[in-house]
Amino acid sequence: MFTLFRGFAVGALGAALTASALLAPGVAGAQDRPYASDSLQSATVSSGLFGTADATYDGTYRQSYALMGLQATGAPMPQAAIDWLIDQQCADGSFTAYREDTAGPCPGPNLTTYTGPDTNSTALAAMALKAVGKQAAANRAIRWLRGQQFPGGGWEWIAGLGPDSVSTGLALQALRGVPGTGKERQRAVNFLRRHVQGCDAPVASRFGVVFQITDPAMNPDPLSAAQALVGLSGTVPVNPRPQRAGGPPITCRADDRVADAKSAVARGLIRAINTGGGTIESSFTPGETDWNATALATLGLISSRQGGNATQSSISALRSGVNDYIGDDDRPAAMGTLLLITHATKTSPLNFGGVNLVDRLLSTLQG
Repeated sequence: MFTLFRGFAVGALGAALTASALLAPGVAGAQDRPYASDSLQSATVSSGLFGTADATYDGTYRQSYALMGLQATGAPMPQAAIDWLIDQQCADGSFTAYREDTAGPCPGPNLTTYTGPDTNSTALAAMALKAVGKQAAANRAIRWLRGQQFPGGGWEWIAGLGPDSVSTGLALQALRGVPGTGKERQRAVNFLRRHVQGCDAPVASRFGVVFQITDPAMNPDPLSAAQALVGLSGTVPVNPRPQRAGGPPITCRADDRVADAKSAVARGLIRAINTGGGTIESSFTPGETDWNATALATLGLISSRQGGNATQSSISALRSGVNDYIGDDDRPAAMGTLLLITHATKTSPLNFGGVNLVDRLLSTLQG
């Protein structure tokens, strides 16, 4: 079950953060999908939502990244977009990926359709609401999120799936700067450290991060590492900061586990970027670029103050491949993430690889 879930979950979470579909083509094969049903109808796109594609699995994801990117770069902030996100919040403070009917109660978790309240949507919404000055709504989301932490320090995506590295990295980002969460954040750091491949792992996977250690068949994947590094290093938006040119030194314990998770994950992502000539290869389709992991790893490296050379290489690749990352359907989450990168690097959001990210993102807003 966990192997099947991992193939779906990592692919779906990656797609949700970059695309506007359950699984973007090439992210995971049909054999990795937990179901294949025509009964899932396209959700109606609501006024104030960024992007025109089906929002069932990525509405809150793309809205949150879009709002954070616009806010970080000082771009115009459509009130309708903020209102859309606030309207999506459940009575208990949580968020689902998308609620077509916001007048009724939020649905419970559904492990057949992978819908219902989830920690990823809630963490991102909390950060976005805080960024745009909606602190009361953000606080309600944080309170719900804090109640979902497992005793071992991790968070699960949807209730019943078990804690994973992506969800824990996102929750850790959302808790940064929240008073009284020090113990919760330290437990999350310890959880992520246990998911880092140790000093005795093969070079290709050393210091990588696995999605769930409960499944011994799992290999490290770059999305888990990227979201973990952002959480271990800080939060988003990532403010500009000087970086060490290379990677940090790594201290190994007697059991070959890493002593410092942040340094180890940074080293692993630096190696992945350098190996790929500026991009990180997809875990699911060898030879293809995982643009989302590349962009998030870039933010993580800037936040960790490590890997300055690798960061320059990845930014150059992102500029060259900007249209591949954004896609023909103008993915709002991708543009929001790139806006966060322009903020972190003090570069213009009006000409990123020839693309005016602000205008292109705002043009996707539904009326």
